[in-house]
Amino acid sequence: MIDKFTGQSRSDLFVQHVEKVATFVKQKYKINVIIWDDMLRNLMASEMLPLAKIVEPMVWVYAPDVYQFMPNYNWDKLAEVFDTAWTASAFKGAHGPTLTVPPMEKHITNTLAWLNVMKNEASKFTKGNIALIIL
Repeated sequence: MIDKFTGQSRSDLFVQHVEKVATFVKQKYKINVIIWDDMLRNLMASEMLPLAKIVEPMVWVYAPDVYQFMPNYNWDKLAEVFDTAWTASAFKGAHGPTLTVPPMEKHITNTLAWLNVMKNEASKFTKGNIALIIL
């Protein structure tokens, strides 16, 4: 889809915005910038290239089957562009802010699935590591 005001695609606008904001944050605060991966999932590797040395993707899937929402080919695309990736599981907040007790079995299954995904996908990245963050 082309934006009627800029004549650019939604993907180009997103990448340019992230590039500007992340570059500013990195320069000002001297930190690594991590972004949620969901907006990257539908991009081609070539479209993500401007972000290669600026951000690190945080892949999040809270379902029991991580590969259903983040198939192998998406990992291949990320590894073409980024040196590493982060992953995120969640125990609180993934099912709405009013849930008092999270469904533990579902979250444990998700976390165990992430361990398998990390074992399978880490070698695709040049740094060879994927970190799991449990939110």
